[in-house]
Amino acid sequence: MKVAIAEPYLQDYTGHYYNVVSELKQGFEKLGDQVSVFVPQDCKAEGCWEKSMPPQFSGLQRASSLGRIIGHYRYILSFARWLSNIGARHDIIVITSANDWRIICAASLCQCRKPIYLYLHTLELSKRKTIKRLLRPVLTRRQTSLCFMVPFPVTKGELRDLIGAVDVPLVDNAPYPIMAPIKIGKYHQEHQGQRLCIAYLGDARREKGFVSIVDFAVRHSQQYDFIIQCNVPTSGADEPDVAAAIHRLKGIKRDNVTILDHPLSNEEYFSWMGKSSVVVCIYDRSAYSHRVSGILLEAFALGKPVIVTDGTWLARQVKRYGGGVIIDDPSAENLLAAVEKIKVGYSRFSTEAAKAGQLLLQTNSGLALAQSVRATLGRDSSGGDQR
Repeated sequence: MKVAIAEPYLQDYTGHYYNVVSELKQGFEKLGDQVSVFVPQDCKAEGCWEKSMPPQFSGLQRASSLGRIIGHYRYILSFARWLSNIGARHDIIVITSANDWRIICAASLCQCRKPIYLYLHTLELSKRKTIKRLLRPVLTRRQTSLCFMVPFPVTKGELRDLIGAVDVPLVDNAPYPIMAPIKIGKYHQEHQGQRLCIAYLGDARREKGFVSIVDFAVRHSQQYDFIIQCNVPTSGADEPDVAAAIHRLKGIKRDNVTILDHPLSNEEYFSWMGKSSVVVCIYDRSAYSHRVSGILLEAFALGKPVIVTDGTWLARQVKRYGGGVIIDDPSAENLLAAVEKIKVGYSRFSTEAAKAGQLLLQTNSGLALAQSVRATLGRDSSGGDQR
């Protein structure tokens, strides 16, 4: 089978976009498929697969209402034409990040009549009723060629509420590909001594609790070591409180506070995580109630206890497997209590995390997702739950 993997947001070799695509490609290849990977024309990674995908139109936020409408319309049409051309040369298309209503519209308008898999990382798409009204007629005319995949339990009713339409094929509990265990394992380091090292990794974003972890570090950098990544997202989201927190963080002049102010390569990312004792994932529950965290999966894989916020997908994993502490809100007081609890029972928390990592890595691999895709085609019996 000829498989096309498309990742609209991959810009470099950092972050989970690259890992997901790499692992899924290897998964299909293990099943004997021929795989082509496509990334945007403006992707900055050299030698990174085929750069033919239409780039996102930049500057639309500053455009007039009419300008935004025209820009979105142009992107949808160009992406639909591109998909049709790719579909003519492949048996299926897998779009690994489809949380963009324009991409869903483009897939619905594609004329190739080949199966197109739209992987949604979250149930956040658009709250605007006008966009739902736009999606409804477009999806209705081409629903048979589309299949939505989500890495958590979801009903068709919830999907219908998300996109404003229709009875489309859905695979929930789909695997979320992360780096293979043999690759992650080399970064494992046992925690030594009584002093904990607390890590925050990933972009500096409000929804990921960045401001709270900085407040905690400012108060408790004498008690604990810290590794904090503080580069802003490439999307350039304007979050003044995050900018102020970065300024406060850089004002901590202590050798035990490591500040990472740039995007991390895979090697750097796993190396720093391996050096940590506890990984903090205090994400906003409204953004992560139905949203997978690759950082949590990778922390578990390295046997790192985690601190997470209640009401999130992350909290559900901790409730199921252990390996961390759940807090109601990311206040400095709650964080301190959680850190102290992990410190007292560190061996148990670490063992639980490592066991959870082994189980989750088995079900969240590129091969597992490839098998899940093939199951919908009747070519394989394993994979996610199809509804």
